[in-house]
Amino acid sequence: MARPLDRRTFLRTSLLAAAAGSVTRVSVQCERRFWTDGGFNGFALVDQPVEVWSPTHDQPGPRGILQAYPYEALSRKVTAMDADGRVRWAVDLLDQVHPGVRARYEGAAVKCWEEDPWVGGAFALTRPGQITTLAVGRDNALR
Repeated sequence: MARPLDRRTFLRTSLLAAAAGSVTRVSVQCERRFWTDGGFNGFALVDQPVEVWSPTHDQPGPRGILQAYPYEALSRKVTAMDADGRVRWAVDLLDQVHPGVRARYEGAAVKCWEEDPWVGGAFALTRPGQITTLAVGRDNALR
């Protein structure tokens, strides 16, 4: 029978061994989903390390949310901004993708995974060989 897992030890060693990816999510609410007027669903890929999502595309009601998801170096740049700067950055970007965001902007919410004390990053990027190393933990936490 295996002994109980000491999650604190396992998480500490696993998180230290894996490189945490940087992702920020800026959700921008608009008074209505005006981008659908042109036949767009809101989702977009652009020529920067950022994705544009539309999480309210299938929800009832007129309001809509567009999200800017910068990752890696651009995410770290956005994370380094103050709260207002993060929102300004996202509104500017989203207004370039879907002109009219700025005029219809109602509010925003921001999540920077690097600032979250419980995770420290958005996802783990494993290097070759790390999956088997992390599966047992450096100090054999899973044995």
